[in-house]
Amino acid sequence: MVLMLLNSSTYEIEFIVGTKLFFSEYECKIKDCNVDFFCVPESVLATLGTLKTNDSVLAVCKIPLHKDILLYSNTSALVLDNIRDPGNMGTIIRIADWFGIDKILCSLTSVDLYNPKVIQASMGSFMNINIFFTTILEYLKDIQLPVIGTFNKGEDISTTHIPNPGIVIIGNESNGISKELLPYISKCVSIKKYGNAESLNAAIAAGIVCYRWKNCN
Repeated sequence: MVLMLLNSSTYEIEFIVGTKLFFSEYECKIKDCNVDFFCVPESVLATLGTLKTNDSVLAVCKIPLHKDILLYSNTSALVLDNIRDPGNMGTIIRIADWFGIDKILCSLTSVDLYNPKVIQASMGSFMNINIFFTTILEYLKDIQLPVIGTFNKGEDISTTHIPNPGIVIIGNESNGISKELLPYISKCVSIKKYGNAESLNAAIAAGIVCYRWKNCN
């Protein structure tokens, strides 16, 4: 991810702290980027940051100002409603990046983008997507796009057309999509259940829905 940050036009690196081995392997990439870097022993690096183990490198970056997302008639975007698990949030960001969905709207009750576990689970995909935290209800009131909600019970996504452009909402794993958003949903879809599990992990459900979304148009 640090190497990806060096090529990012969105994130400005303040400085890099790494081991002698890291700098010997990537010296040519770092010296051309006009970034301050500090070489420290592995024992020192292990005390920095939030990872339990780190024997390579970390970077300190400025948090950019994320611009408000404008949803036009040709827009596709994911809406994450009350996604509180950082692992799920980071994985969904990575899934969106894989399927070429470059806009994600998050409710104000969702976990923070810069939670360390979100960043780690995203595997760098947070750099490639415009992610904006807002009051989802106010967005849905103003858009003219089809809004698809994911539910335990709804039209089977394997046989249902999911509009693209459009908006797909992924709700909280335990409580689903917030009640105040329901009047603005134009279609309810679900992943067909064959076994006895009560629910699907939110990130896994998002992956299945995104695959269908991209392959039914």
